[in-house]
Amino acid sequence: MRDWKKYVDQYEPSDSLKDEVAALRVCQLAAMAAELGTYAVGAVLLDDKGEVLADGHNKTFVDGFRSDLHAEMVVLTKFETEHQMPQKPGTLTLISSLEPCQTGPLTGPGYAGTLFPGGSPDYRIESDFR
Repeated sequence: MRDWKKYVDQYEPSDSLKDEVAALRVCQLAAMAAELGTYAVGAVLLDDKGEVLADGHNKTFVDGFRSDLHAEMVVLTKFETEHQMPQKPGTLTLISSLEPCQTGPLTGPGYAGTLFPGGSPDYRIESDFR
């Protein structure tokens, strides 16, 4: 784990790969989760310009067991608490270090889809609301 964290901390993202900065951030967040003794999963929510609106990591086993504190749900709860849902459907993208579950809020209005760095460079799960 220490070697992976060191690699992630020293990695320089490429400007040529559109989502690499956000993908690196989810890896950094995943390392934070692992250091807390829970599953190494991080996530960020981006607007249609690629700006980070919210980020977070898995907290399922941080203080006991909380099934609702998967990284994606931590991020969506943070976003929905701090921001208004965009007027235009399909403008938000979630990037996660692990393929997220496609239920609940991830398929709701406003969300364009999800990406995860472990898939192919063009991997995206499209929302029905796009």
